[in-house]
Amino acid sequence: MDFIKKSLIVNTPVQKGCAELGVDGDIIVPDVLPDILKVIQVDGNSYLSSCEVTEGRLSCTGKLELKILYIPDAQEEKIKSVITSLDFSHVMSNANLTEGIISDVSADVSKVDFQLINSRKLKIRSVVSLGYCFSNAETIEIASGAEEENNFELKKKSIHACGFVTFKDTQFLVRESLELPSGQASIHELLKLDVSVCDTEFKVISGRVVVKGVCGVCALYTDSGYNVRYADFEIPFTEIIDLEDANEETICEADFNICDVSYRTEADSDGDCRIIFTEILVGAKINAYEDTELDYIEDCYYPGHNMTAEKEMKTVESIIAKGMSTVTLREIIAAQKSAPALSGIYNIIAKPVVESAKADNGKICVEGKVQCYCLYICAGDETPVYSIQKEISFCENIDAEGCVPGCDCRVRADVVHKNCALNSAGETEIKLNLALEVLVTKQVSIPIITDVDISEIDAEDRKGIVIYFVRSGDNLWDVAKRYKVFASDIAELNGLETEELSDGMRLLIPSE
Repeated sequence: MDFIKKSLIVNTPVQKGCAELGVDGDIIVPDVLPDILKVIQVDGNSYLSSCEVTEGRLSCTGKLELKILYIPDAQEEKIKSVITSLDFSHVMSNANLTEGIISDVSADVSKVDFQLINSRKLKIRSVVSLGYCFSNAETIEIASGAEEENNFELKKKSIHACGFVTFKDTQFLVRESLELPSGQASIHELLKLDVSVCDTEFKVISGRVVVKGVCGVCALYTDSGYNVRYADFEIPFTEIIDLEDANEETICEADFNICDVSYRTEADSDGDCRIIFTEILVGAKINAYEDTELDYIEDCYYPGHNMTAEKEMKTVESIIAKGMSTVTLREIIAAQKSAPALSGIYNIIAKPVVESAKADNGKICVEGKVQCYCLYICAGDETPVYSIQKEISFCENIDAEGCVPGCDCRVRADVVHKNCALNSAGETEIKLNLALEVLVTKQVSIPIITDVDISEIDAEDRKGIVIYFVRSGDNLWDVAKRYKVFASDIAELNGLETEELSDGMRLLIPSE
Protein backbone atom coordinates (compact mmCIF):
# COMPACT_ATOMS: atom_id res chain seq x y z
CA MET A 1 0.00 0.00 0.00
CA ASP A 2 1.54 3.29 -1.13
CA PHE A 3 0.54 6.42 0.77
CA ILE A 4 0.23 9.92 -0.61
CA LYS A 5 2.07 12.07 1.90
CA LYS A 6 2.16 15.75 2.71
CA SER A 7 5.06 17.48 4.47
CA LEU A 8 4.40 19.71 7.45
CA ILE A 9 7.02 21.60 9.44
CA VAL A 10 6.13 21.82 13.12
CA ASN A 11 7.97 24.16 15.44
CA THR A 12 7.97 22.60 18.89
CA PRO A 13 8.94 24.73 21.92
CA VAL A 14 11.81 23.16 23.81
CA GLN A 15 12.06 25.63 26.68
CA LYS A 16 11.03 29.17 27.51
CA GLY A 17 11.65 31.36 30.50
CA CYS A 18 13.35 34.44 31.88
CA ALA A 19 16.72 35.10 33.49
CA GLU A 20 17.53 38.21 35.52
CA LEU A 21 20.99 39.67 35.16
CA GLY A 22 22.46 42.27 37.50
CA VAL A 23 24.34 45.00 35.64
CA ASP A 24 26.26 47.28 37.99
CA GLY A 25 28.95 49.87 37.50
CA ASP A 26 30.35 53.27 38.38
CA ILE A 27 29.75 56.24 36.09
CA ILE A 28 32.27 59.06 36.11
CA VAL A 29 31.23 62.48 34.80
CA PRO A 30 33.50 63.42 31.86
CA ASP A 31 36.00 66.21 32.52
CA VAL A 32 34.30 68.53 30.00
CA LEU A 33 31.06 68.52 32.04
CA PRO A 34 30.35 70.37 35.30
CA ASP A 35 29.84 68.72 38.68
CA ILE A 36 26.51 67.17 39.68
CA LEU A 37 24.35 69.12 42.09
CA LYS A 38 21.25 66.92 41.79
CA VAL A 39 20.35 63.91 39.64
CA ILE A 40 16.94 64.34 37.96
CA GLN A 41 16.56 61.09 36.07
CA VAL A 42 18.47 57.96 35.08
CA ASP A 43 16.91 56.18 32.12
CA GLY A 44 18.12 52.79 30.92
CA ASN A 45 17.67 50.82 27.69
CA SER A 46 19.19 47.42 27.00
CA TYR A 47 20.38 46.15 23.63
CA LEU A 48 21.59 42.68 22.66
CA SER A 49 24.58 42.73 20.34
CA SER A 50 25.01 38.97 19.90
CA CYS A 51 23.39 35.65 20.80
CA GLU A 52 25.14 32.40 19.94
CA VAL A 53 23.89 28.86 20.52
CA THR A 54 26.40 26.03 20.65
CA GLU A 55 26.01 22.49 21.95
CA GLY A 56 24.41 22.84 25.37
CA ARG A 57 25.21 26.53 25.72
CA LEU A 58 23.74 29.99 25.01
CA SER A 59 26.07 33.00 25.07
CA CYS A 60 24.68 36.56 24.97
CA THR A 61 26.40 39.92 25.01
CA GLY A 62 24.84 43.36 25.08
CA LYS A 63 24.94 46.81 26.57
CA LEU A 64 22.89 48.86 28.97
CA GLU A 65 22.61 52.41 27.64
CA LEU A 66 22.19 55.03 30.36
CA LYS A 67 20.85 58.55 29.90
CA ILE A 68 21.52 60.64 33.00
CA LEU A 69 19.92 64.07 33.40
CA TYR A 70 21.22 66.26 36.22
CA ILE A 71 21.24 69.78 37.56
CA PRO A 72 24.84 71.04 37.38
CA ASP A 73 26.74 72.92 40.01
CA ALA A 74 26.99 75.90 37.66
CA GLN A 75 24.94 79.07 37.90
CA GLU A 76 24.38 79.73 34.22
CA GLU A 77 23.28 76.22 33.18
CA LYS A 78 20.02 74.55 34.24
CA ILE A 79 20.51 70.97 33.06
CA LYS A 80 23.17 68.69 31.65
CA SER A 81 23.27 65.07 30.51
CA VAL A 82 25.63 62.12 30.49
CA ILE A 83 25.08 59.42 27.86
CA THR A 84 27.07 56.28 28.56
CA SER A 85 26.73 52.51 28.65
CA LEU A 86 27.65 49.40 30.61
CA ASP A 87 28.47 46.11 28.89
CA PHE A 88 26.97 42.83 30.04
CA SER A 89 27.20 39.16 29.11
CA HIS A 90 25.34 36.01 30.10
CA VAL A 91 25.98 32.31 29.59
CA MET A 92 23.26 29.70 30.01
CA SER A 93 23.93 25.96 30.08
CA ASN A 94 21.11 23.72 28.93
CA ALA A 95 21.23 20.15 27.63
CA ASN A 96 18.35 20.90 25.24
CA LEU A 97 20.40 23.45 23.32
CA THR A 98 21.85 22.14 20.08
CA GLU A 99 23.21 23.80 16.97
CA GLY A 100 20.39 24.62 14.60
CA ILE A 101 17.84 25.21 17.33
CA ILE A 102 15.73 28.35 16.92
CA SER A 103 16.49 30.84 19.69
CA ASP A 104 14.45 33.95 20.37
CA VAL A 105 16.11 36.08 23.06
CA SER A 106 15.13 39.59 24.16
CA ALA A 107 16.44 42.01 26.77
CA ASP A 108 14.52 44.54 28.81
CA VAL A 109 15.50 46.79 31.69
CA SER A 110 13.32 45.98 34.69
CA LYS A 111 15.07 48.17 37.27
CA VAL A 112 17.60 51.00 37.46
CA ASP A 113 18.79 52.42 40.79
CA PHE A 114 21.54 54.93 41.36
CA GLN A 115 23.51 56.36 44.25
CA LEU A 116 25.35 59.68 44.06
CA ILE A 117 28.77 58.92 45.53
CA ASN A 118 30.13 62.44 45.03
CA SER A 119 29.69 65.32 42.61
CA ARG A 120 31.43 63.41 39.82
CA LYS A 121 30.56 59.80 40.43
CA LEU A 122 27.39 57.68 40.42
CA LYS A 123 26.98 54.02 41.33
CA ILE A 124 24.47 52.23 39.08
CA ARG A 125 22.61 49.09 40.12
CA SER A 126 20.28 47.69 37.48
CA VAL A 127 18.48 44.50 36.50
CA VAL A 128 18.20 43.35 32.88
CA SER A 129 15.60 40.66 32.19
CA LEU A 130 16.51 38.22 29.45
CA GLY A 131 13.45 36.51 27.98
CA TYR A 132 14.17 33.41 25.93
CA CYS A 133 12.29 30.83 23.91
CA PHE A 134 14.00 27.84 22.31
CA SER A 135 12.20 25.76 19.72
CA ASN A 136 12.97 23.03 17.25
CA ALA A 137 11.59 22.82 13.71
CA GLU A 138 10.88 19.26 12.54
CA THR A 139 9.49 18.07 9.22
CA ILE A 140 6.91 15.31 9.50
CA GLU A 141 5.39 13.33 6.64
CA ILE A 142 1.63 12.89 7.04
CA ALA A 143 -0.35 10.28 5.11
CA SER A 144 -3.22 12.19 3.49
CA GLY A 145 -4.32 9.59 0.93
CA ALA A 146 -3.39 6.32 -0.75
CA GLU A 147 -2.77 4.97 -4.21
CA GLU A 148 -5.65 2.76 -5.37
CA GLU A 149 -7.68 4.36 -2.60
CA ASN A 150 -10.92 2.65 -3.70
CA ASN A 151 -9.53 -0.74 -2.62
CA PHE A 152 -9.09 0.40 0.98
CA GLU A 153 -11.21 1.86 3.75
CA LEU A 154 -9.65 5.07 5.06
CA LYS A 155 -10.79 7.06 8.08
CA LYS A 156 -9.79 10.65 7.51
CA LYS A 157 -9.88 13.71 9.74
CA SER A 158 -9.26 17.37 8.99
CA ILE A 159 -7.57 20.00 11.13
CA HIS A 160 -6.23 23.54 10.63
CA ALA A 161 -2.54 23.06 11.34
CA CYS A 162 -0.02 25.80 12.04
CA GLY A 163 2.77 24.97 9.63
CA PHE A 164 6.09 26.64 10.45
CA VAL A 165 7.74 28.49 7.55
CA THR A 166 10.70 30.39 9.01
CA PHE A 167 11.95 32.58 11.85
CA LYS A 168 13.94 35.68 10.97
CA ASP A 169 15.94 37.79 13.41
CA THR A 170 17.45 40.71 11.53
CA GLN A 171 18.36 44.39 11.76
CA PHE A 172 18.22 47.38 9.43
CA LEU A 173 19.32 51.02 9.54
CA VAL A 174 17.04 54.05 9.35
CA ARG A 175 18.91 57.30 8.58
CA GLU A 176 17.49 60.80 8.49
CA SER A 177 18.47 64.45 8.92
CA LEU A 178 15.90 66.05 11.21
CA GLU A 179 15.47 69.81 11.11
CA LEU A 180 13.83 71.79 13.91
CA PRO A 181 10.48 73.39 13.03
CA SER A 182 10.58 76.98 11.84
CA GLY A 183 10.36 79.46 14.70
CA GLN A 184 11.79 77.06 17.29
CA ALA A 185 15.00 77.99 19.10
CA SER A 186 18.25 76.50 17.79
CA ILE A 187 20.20 73.81 19.63
CA HIS A 188 22.91 74.77 22.10
CA GLU A 189 23.28 71.26 23.57
CA LEU A 190 21.39 68.09 22.69
CA LEU A 191 20.63 66.40 26.02
CA LYS A 192 19.00 63.17 24.91
CA LEU A 193 17.18 61.47 22.06
CA ASP A 194 14.37 58.96 22.68
CA VAL A 195 13.29 56.70 19.82
CA SER A 196 10.41 54.23 19.41
CA VAL A 197 8.90 52.19 16.57
CA CYS A 198 5.18 52.53 15.81
CA ASP A 199 2.53 52.20 13.06
CA THR A 200 4.16 49.07 11.62
CA GLU A 201 2.58 47.05 8.83
CA PHE A 202 3.93 44.40 6.51
CA LYS A 203 3.04 42.55 3.36
CA VAL A 204 4.42 39.19 2.26
CA ILE A 205 5.36 38.58 -1.35
CA SER A 206 7.23 35.65 -2.83
CA GLY A 207 10.34 35.10 -0.71
CA ARG A 208 10.19 38.56 0.90
CA VAL A 209 8.31 40.69 3.36
CA VAL A 210 7.85 44.45 2.89
CA VAL A 211 7.91 46.24 6.23
CA LYS A 212 6.60 49.76 6.71
CA GLY A 213 6.58 51.80 9.88
CA VAL A 214 7.53 54.98 11.66
CA CYS A 215 10.38 55.81 14.01
CA GLY A 216 9.11 58.36 16.51
CA VAL A 217 11.91 60.62 17.75
CA CYS A 218 11.79 62.96 20.76
CA ALA A 219 14.70 65.38 21.20
CA LEU A 220 15.43 67.18 24.47
CA TYR A 221 17.87 70.09 24.22
CA THR A 222 18.85 73.47 25.60
CA ASP A 223 18.94 76.71 23.62
CA SER A 224 21.53 79.50 23.80
CA GLY A 225 19.89 80.88 26.95
CA TYR A 226 20.12 77.44 28.62
CA ASN A 227 16.33 77.05 28.46
CA VAL A 228 15.05 73.49 28.11
CA ARG A 229 13.36 72.80 24.75
CA TYR A 230 12.01 69.74 22.98
CA ALA A 231 10.94 68.68 19.50
CA ASP A 232 9.09 65.67 18.06
CA PHE A 233 9.82 64.02 14.71
CA GLU A 234 8.54 61.09 12.69
CA ILE A 235 10.75 59.12 10.31
CA PRO A 236 8.79 56.80 8.00
CA PHE A 237 10.66 53.76 6.72
CA THR A 238 10.18 50.93 4.24
CA GLU A 239 12.38 47.85 4.36
CA ILE A 240 12.40 44.69 2.24
CA ILE A 241 13.51 41.62 4.19
CA ASP A 242 14.31 38.27 2.58
CA LEU A 243 11.99 35.58 3.94
CA GLU A 244 12.84 32.19 2.49
CA ASP A 245 9.89 29.95 1.51
CA ALA A 246 7.34 32.69 2.22
CA ASN A 247 4.52 33.49 -0.19
CA GLU A 248 1.32 35.51 -0.35
CA GLU A 249 -0.47 32.96 1.87
CA THR A 250 2.14 33.17 4.62
CA ILE A 251 1.04 34.71 7.92
CA CYS A 252 3.59 36.78 9.82
CA GLU A 253 3.97 37.87 13.43
CA ALA A 254 6.55 40.63 13.79
CA ASP A 255 8.13 42.42 16.73
CA PHE A 256 10.26 45.54 16.31
CA ASN A 257 12.66 47.13 18.75
CA ILE A 258 15.37 49.76 18.82
CA CYS A 259 18.80 48.12 18.92
CA ASP A 260 21.00 51.22 18.84
CA VAL A 261 20.83 54.96 18.21
CA SER A 262 23.60 57.32 17.17
CA TYR A 263 23.23 61.01 16.37
CA ARG A 264 25.03 64.30 15.93
CA THR A 265 24.00 67.93 15.50
CA GLU A 266 24.73 69.89 12.34
CA ALA A 267 24.39 73.49 11.20
CA ASP A 268 21.88 74.51 8.56
CA SER A 269 22.62 76.74 5.55
CA ASP A 270 22.49 79.83 7.82
CA GLY A 271 25.05 78.38 10.20
CA ASP A 272 22.54 77.73 13.00
CA CYS A 273 22.59 74.40 14.82
CA ARG A 274 19.13 73.13 13.83
CA ILE A 275 19.75 69.72 12.28
CA ILE A 276 20.02 66.35 14.03
CA PHE A 277 21.50 63.61 11.85
CA THR A 278 20.20 60.31 13.21
CA GLU A 279 21.08 56.67 12.59
CA ILE A 280 18.66 54.17 14.13
CA LEU A 281 19.34 50.44 14.15
CA VAL A 282 15.96 48.69 14.17
CA GLY A 283 15.65 45.04 15.11
CA ALA A 284 12.93 42.89 13.53
CA LYS A 285 11.90 39.42 14.67
CA ILE A 286 9.54 37.78 12.20
CA ASN A 287 7.79 34.47 12.85
CA ALA A 288 6.26 33.18 9.60
CA TYR A 289 3.75 30.34 9.46
CA GLU A 290 0.89 29.09 7.30
CA ASP A 291 -2.64 28.08 8.19
CA THR A 292 -2.85 24.69 6.48
CA GLU A 293 -6.11 22.76 6.20
CA LEU A 294 -4.72 19.29 6.65
CA ASP A 295 -6.50 16.01 5.85
CA TYR A 296 -4.80 13.01 7.40
CA ILE A 297 -5.51 9.28 7.60
CA GLU A 298 -6.41 8.44 11.18
CA ASP A 299 -6.92 4.73 10.53
CA CYS A 300 -7.21 2.30 7.61
CA TYR A 301 -7.81 -1.34 6.69
CA TYR A 302 -7.93 -3.53 3.61
CA PRO A 303 -11.29 -5.36 3.25
CA GLY A 304 -10.85 -9.10 2.78
CA HIS A 305 -7.30 -9.04 4.13
CA ASN A 306 -5.39 -8.98 7.37
CA MET A 307 -3.77 -5.59 7.77
CA THR A 308 -1.71 -4.07 10.60
CA ALA A 309 -0.81 -0.37 10.52
CA GLU A 310 2.24 0.90 12.39
CA LYS A 311 1.61 4.36 13.85
CA GLU A 312 3.67 7.07 15.49
CA MET A 313 1.97 9.85 17.46
CA LYS A 314 3.04 13.40 16.59
CA THR A 315 1.94 16.67 18.15
CA VAL A 316 0.92 19.50 15.85
CA GLU A 317 -0.35 22.97 16.64
CA SER A 318 -3.91 23.34 15.42
CA ILE A 319 -5.20 26.86 14.76
CA ILE A 320 -8.58 27.30 16.42
CA ALA A 321 -9.29 31.01 15.95
CA LYS A 322 -7.83 34.47 15.41
CA GLY A 323 -9.05 37.70 16.88
CA MET A 324 -8.11 41.34 17.24
CA SER A 325 -9.36 44.38 19.09
CA THR A 326 -8.37 47.99 19.72
CA VAL A 327 -8.68 49.34 23.24
CA THR A 328 -8.76 53.05 24.03
CA LEU A 329 -7.28 53.85 27.43
CA ARG A 330 -7.59 57.22 29.15
CA GLU A 331 -5.97 58.18 32.42
CA ILE A 332 -5.28 61.31 34.44
CA ILE A 333 -1.79 61.46 35.96
CA ALA A 334 -1.68 63.90 38.80
CA ALA A 335 1.74 64.94 40.03
CA GLN A 336 2.47 65.01 43.74
CA LYS A 337 1.78 68.27 45.54
CA SER A 338 5.49 68.74 46.07
CA ALA A 339 6.20 68.32 42.35
CA PRO A 340 6.97 71.41 40.26
CA ALA A 341 4.35 72.90 37.92
CA LEU A 342 4.24 71.69 34.32
CA SER A 343 4.79 73.86 31.27
CA GLY A 344 5.02 71.20 28.54
CA ILE A 345 5.20 67.43 28.02
CA TYR A 346 8.42 66.21 26.46
CA ASN A 347 7.75 62.51 25.98
CA ILE A 348 5.66 59.60 27.15
CA ILE A 349 6.93 56.02 27.05
CA ALA A 350 4.19 53.38 27.10
CA LYS A 351 5.10 49.69 27.50
CA PRO A 352 2.19 47.20 27.33
CA VAL A 353 2.44 44.03 29.43
CA VAL A 354 -0.01 41.14 28.95
CA GLU A 355 -0.47 39.42 32.30
CA SER A 356 -3.04 36.76 31.34
CA ALA A 357 -5.07 35.51 28.38
CA LYS A 358 -7.82 32.98 29.10
CA ALA A 359 -9.95 31.18 26.54
CA ASP A 360 -13.67 30.89 27.13
CA ASN A 361 -16.46 29.74 24.83
CA GLY A 362 -16.04 31.97 21.79
CA LYS A 363 -14.07 34.67 23.60
CA ILE A 364 -10.60 35.46 24.89
CA CYS A 365 -10.25 37.53 28.05
CA VAL A 366 -6.99 39.51 27.94
CA GLU A 367 -5.78 41.32 31.04
CA GLY A 368 -2.70 43.43 31.51
CA LYS A 369 -1.27 46.85 32.11
CA VAL A 370 0.51 49.64 30.30
CA GLN A 371 3.50 51.06 32.12
CA CYS A 372 3.65 54.80 31.39
CA TYR A 373 6.63 57.06 31.99
CA CYS A 374 5.97 60.75 31.40
CA LEU A 375 8.79 63.30 31.29
CA TYR A 376 7.73 66.94 31.29
CA ILE A 377 9.26 70.39 31.24
CA CYS A 378 8.80 72.39 34.43
CA ALA A 379 7.56 75.95 34.67
CA GLY A 380 10.15 77.05 37.24
CA ASP A 381 13.94 77.25 37.11
CA GLU A 382 14.69 75.16 40.17
CA THR A 383 13.94 71.80 38.49
CA PRO A 384 14.03 71.94 34.66
CA VAL A 385 12.42 68.54 34.04
CA TYR A 386 10.38 66.09 36.10
CA SER A 387 9.06 62.56 35.53
CA ILE A 388 5.85 60.79 36.56
CA GLN A 389 5.15 57.06 36.44
CA LYS A 390 1.74 55.41 36.14
CA GLU A 391 0.36 51.94 35.43
CA ILE A 392 -2.88 51.77 33.43
CA SER A 393 -4.74 48.46 33.71
CA PHE A 394 -6.88 46.99 30.95
CA CYS A 395 -9.24 44.04 30.50
CA GLU A 396 -10.68 43.20 27.08
CA ASN A 397 -12.88 40.39 25.77
CA ILE A 398 -12.00 39.52 22.16
CA ASP A 399 -14.33 37.49 19.94
CA ALA A 400 -12.65 34.25 18.80
CA GLU A 401 -15.17 31.82 17.37
CA GLY A 402 -14.42 28.19 18.10
CA CYS A 403 -12.15 28.66 21.12
CA VAL A 404 -12.91 26.78 24.33
CA PRO A 405 -11.32 26.65 27.79
CA GLY A 406 -7.93 24.97 27.70
CA CYS A 407 -6.79 26.45 24.39
CA ASP A 408 -3.43 28.19 24.13
CA CYS A 409 -3.59 31.95 23.53
CA ARG A 410 -0.76 34.02 22.03
CA VAL A 411 -1.33 37.75 22.42
CA ARG A 412 0.57 40.58 20.78
CA ALA A 413 0.00 44.01 22.33
CA ASP A 414 1.17 47.24 20.69
CA VAL A 415 0.54 50.88 21.52
CA VAL A 416 -0.33 52.15 18.04
CA HIS A 417 -1.11 55.71 19.08
CA LYS A 418 -0.44 57.81 22.16
CA ASN A 419 -1.29 61.35 23.07
CA CYS A 420 -0.88 63.40 26.21
CA ALA A 421 -1.85 66.93 27.08
CA LEU A 422 -2.16 69.28 30.03
CA ASN A 423 -5.68 70.02 31.19
CA SER A 424 -6.93 73.19 32.89
CA ALA A 425 -6.17 71.72 36.32
CA GLY A 426 -2.51 71.25 35.43
CA GLU A 427 -2.82 67.48 35.27
CA THR A 428 -1.45 65.19 32.56
CA GLU A 429 -4.18 63.52 30.54
CA ILE A 430 -3.01 60.42 28.64
CA LYS A 431 -4.84 58.71 25.79
CA LEU A 432 -3.56 55.40 24.38
CA ASN A 433 -4.81 53.22 21.55
CA LEU A 434 -3.79 49.65 22.33
CA ALA A 435 -3.97 47.02 19.56
CA LEU A 436 -4.42 43.41 20.70
CA GLU A 437 -3.95 40.49 18.30
CA VAL A 438 -4.77 36.98 19.49
CA LEU A 439 -3.91 33.62 17.95
CA VAL A 440 -5.76 30.71 19.59
CA THR A 441 -4.20 27.27 19.13
CA LYS A 442 -4.39 23.81 20.59
CA GLN A 443 -1.80 21.07 20.73
CA VAL A 444 -3.26 18.04 18.97
CA SER A 445 -1.74 14.56 18.87
CA ILE A 446 -2.35 12.84 15.54
CA PRO A 447 -1.36 9.33 14.43
CA ILE A 448 1.21 9.18 11.64
CA ILE A 449 1.01 5.89 9.74
CA THR A 450 4.57 4.84 9.02
CA ASP A 451 4.09 1.34 7.59
CA VAL A 452 1.47 -1.36 6.98
CA ASP A 453 1.64 -5.14 6.89
CA ILE A 454 -0.90 -6.90 4.62
CA SER A 455 -1.56 -10.63 4.35
CA GLU A 456 -4.25 -12.93 2.95
CA ILE A 457 -6.90 -14.30 5.30
CA ASP A 458 -6.57 -18.05 5.80
CA ALA A 459 -9.42 -20.06 4.28
CA GLU A 460 -10.43 -21.56 7.65
CA ASP A 461 -10.75 -18.04 9.14
CA ARG A 462 -13.21 -16.82 6.51
CA LYS A 463 -16.75 -16.37 7.75
CA GLY A 464 -20.12 -16.42 6.07
CA ILE A 465 -22.88 -13.91 6.77
CA VAL A 466 -22.78 -12.82 10.44
CA ILE A 467 -25.54 -11.28 12.53
CA TYR A 468 -24.24 -8.48 14.74
CA PHE A 469 -26.13 -6.59 17.44
CA VAL A 470 -24.99 -2.97 17.77
CA ARG A 471 -23.55 -1.94 21.13
CA SER A 472 -23.41 1.51 22.67
CA GLY A 473 -20.65 3.57 21.08
CA ASP A 474 -20.43 1.51 17.88
CA ASN A 475 -20.15 3.24 14.52
CA LEU A 476 -20.41 1.80 11.03
CA TRP A 477 -16.73 2.25 10.18
CA ASP A 478 -15.49 0.40 13.29
CA VAL A 479 -17.94 -2.49 12.78
CA ALA A 480 -16.85 -2.85 9.15
CA LYS A 481 -13.17 -2.84 10.15
CA ARG A 482 -13.82 -5.53 12.79
CA TYR A 483 -15.19 -7.87 10.11
CA LYS A 484 -12.79 -6.69 7.34
CA VAL A 485 -15.56 -5.66 4.92
CA PHE A 486 -16.50 -2.43 3.17
CA ALA A 487 -18.79 -0.17 5.22
CA SER A 488 -20.81 0.51 2.06
CA ASP A 489 -21.53 -3.23 1.72
CA ILE A 490 -22.98 -3.35 5.26
CA ALA A 491 -25.11 -0.28 4.53
CA GLU A 492 -26.40 -1.73 1.25
CA LEU A 493 -27.19 -5.16 2.72
CA ASN A 494 -29.11 -3.61 5.64
CA GLY A 495 -30.76 -0.78 3.72
CA LEU A 496 -29.08 1.90 5.83
CA GLU A 497 -29.58 5.46 4.57
CA THR A 498 -27.20 7.00 7.14
CA GLU A 499 -24.12 5.86 9.03
CA GLU A 500 -25.83 6.34 12.39
CA LEU A 501 -26.36 3.18 14.41
CA SER A 502 -28.66 2.73 17.40
CA ASP A 503 -28.05 0.57 20.43
CA GLY A 504 -29.42 -2.99 19.92
CA MET A 505 -29.82 -2.64 16.13
CA ARG A 506 -29.39 -5.95 14.24
CA LEU A 507 -26.92 -5.84 11.36
CA LEU A 508 -26.22 -8.45 8.72
CA ILE A 509 -22.49 -8.56 8.01
CA PRO A 510 -21.63 -9.81 4.49
CA SER A 511 -18.96 -12.43 3.98
CA GLU A 512 -15.36 -11.31 3.38
